[in-house]
Amino acid sequence: MTRARSGASAMRPEKVSRQQRAAASVDWRTRLRPALPFLPIVLVLGPVAVSIFAWLAPTPPSGIGGFFQRSAISIPAALLVIGWFAVLAAAACVGFDAGRRGRLFSGLAAVSEREVQLTATVVGSSGVLYAYWTATNGRLGVIRALWADQQFNQLRQGLEYGVGLGTLRYATVIAGGIALANIVCKIRFTALDGFALASLIAASFLASRLSIIMAVAVAFAAVAGNRERAVATRRLVAAALGLVLLFVGLNFSRNAATYRDAGVGNPIAAAAINAQAYVGVPMQVTTAVTAEALSGHIDVTSDFGAGIGLLIPSYVANSFG
Repeated sequence: MTRARSGASAMRPEKVSRQQRAAASVDWRTRLRPALPFLPIVLVLGPVAVSIFAWLAPTPPSGIGGFFQRSAISIPAALLVIGWFAVLAAAACVGFDAGRRGRLFSGLAAVSEREVQLTATVVGSSGVLYAYWTATNGRLGVIRALWADQQFNQLRQGLEYGVGLGTLRYATVIAGGIALANIVCKIRFTALDGFALASLIAASFLASRLSIIMAVAVAFAAVAGNRERAVATRRLVAAALGLVLLFVGLNFSRNAATYRDAGVGNPIAAAAINAQAYVGVPMQVTTAVTAEALSGHIDVTSDFGAGIGLLIPSYVANSFG
């Protein structure tokens, strides 16, 4: 009887510790106060402001910056665009508040960050391997040839643009983001972090440089959401420089010939032009389409079913449409 009690009492500390851990995570509404860059209104309007800045910046006349000349915009078109983004920002704020009012999955309290990273690494790396295999049709030697010719962008032509095993590669965003957070903070860099980063870089070469940006967002969220993390300035600067060099290498390995034909041979200048094209073109398209729609040159459908169909992601439509 005494042994049973002593055994039960020996098990209590572990049980209490688990309960305390869950209780600390249940009070998540007070913890879920995001830093300024992660406020819903900033997440919606921040990229818009960056796109406007890139759109207004001078662009090469050759059109390599995404467009030949800046589209004109009228006052009615500007008001329509402003109203549209205001509605999006308001919807984001309402949705975020509704999410905070819901219940947290208590089971998540027992899942550690390392377990999440390990799962995402295994899933993501499997997707990366499958994507490379399908893109090269099983001839992995093609990768070396495309790299030597600086035409790595052609590899994307063999990708499967639909829901499947290949889309698992985007899990490397989570795994690599956690690894980046561990790099910039005073946390020991492990083999898992290295493998997660390698998988993320491999995925980004598959026409997915946006994965790097999303991984940076994940890293920022991991650091901002954990007050116990201490950012090391030197590590942060080194990681930032490494990411910039990675972007330059990714861009030049894919489009070097295109930039040379346009008279741009400097890899850093090519990367800057490419960044402006990616960031500024959305605002160029927004202003141009809005102006054309208001002038009656574009037939704007009012069919509800067709409008709902536009909300379906393209990879889903390609897979099941």
